[in-house]
Amino acid sequence: MKKISGLVLAIALVASIGILSAAPGGSATPGTTCAAPSGKLSISPGLSTTPAIQTINISLPVTGCKGGGVTGGVSKGTTKGTTKQTCATYFSGAAKSGTKTVAIITWNTKATSTLTLLSKSVPGKSALTASLSGKVTNGLFLGKTVSTTVVVSFPTGLGCKPTAPVKVIAIKGTKPLVIK
Repeated sequence: MKKISGLVLAIALVASIGILSAAPGGSATPGTTCAAPSGKLSISPGLSTTPAIQTINISLPVTGCKGGGVTGGVSKGTTKGTTKQTCATYFSGAAKSGTKTVAIITWNTKATSTLTLLSKSVPGKSALTASLSGKVTNGLFLGKTVSTTVVVSFPTGLGCKPTAPVKVIAIKGTKPLVIK
């Protein structure tokens, strides 16, 4: 549960970081600020009443970027948990820090940025808040820092049964994605 929460946070951060990291590597290009990341992430095999290690697939739009010569893009990545989780344990456990995620942002200019992010999550009753931070490790905005904060929750109306696992989690940004 803790590892998955951290993964979701890291994924959300990667989406945000990718948006902010559009400057060419080693250049004096300024950073960028993009809209807070929001969307849905797929999770497999899915959360249910049966504990299982989860894999989160990230594919989030990056929008509303200002600065750095980019206006948006798409962030993609995959993170695999290391602790078995259920619907009941996903948002409960202690805050998890240090979950690492690597994601790639493909910008509207076709340039790419590779982000390496760490997450810190604060659990709640029906959601968790994740703070993501890291660096652009390759491509545009090389060496710049990335940060954002998101709330992770289950979309409404989803059940949690062995025969109907939750396979989607919602991400709603509370702070813009900033690369500086």
